[in-house]
Amino acid sequence: MKRYFCFIALFLFISAIPTFAQDEAQIKKELQEKYMAFLKEEGFSPTIDSDGDVKFKNEGNIFYLRPTTDKKYFEVLRILTDDNSDKFVSLLKSSNVTMKEFRLIRIIIYENSNEGFVVHFRSDNYLGEEEDFKKIFYRSLNVITSSIDFFKEDYLKK
Repeated sequence: MKRYFCFIALFLFISAIPTFAQDEAQIKKELQEKYMAFLKEEGFSPTIDSDGDVKFKNEGNIFYLRPTTDKKYFEVLRILTDDNSDKFVSLLKSSNVTMKEFRLIRIIIYENSNEGFVVHFRSDNYLGEEEDFKKIFYRSLNVITSSIDFFKEDYLKK
């Protein structure tokens, strides 16, 4: 009887896995559509990139909205590159100084064999309501832009 129960429980668990994956994919698709509609209403020309991120330009700079499986999580991203491998420590130091100055920003640096160092500037927030991203969208863009300006100024000093 115990084996029978375990077999049924295992079967139910395994059959539920595709449902979870479908749910996650559906949530990301809904967020993509929501972000695309919002950006179009605001006068942007968004596209969806190969990773599924919503890509758009603001003042000549490329930004991304990254849909996740959490409808109450909102992330705006901008990516810079630096092909000077001798300046890695300077990148780290400038990142730390910038994150200390701008509390709403996360900076992630990683090495890419084609581009040297890739620097992600992220503004991510947990929302009270799903639609709250509209209220903080422009603030997120401003924080990223300001933090990049601050970062570049500090980096060039080193």
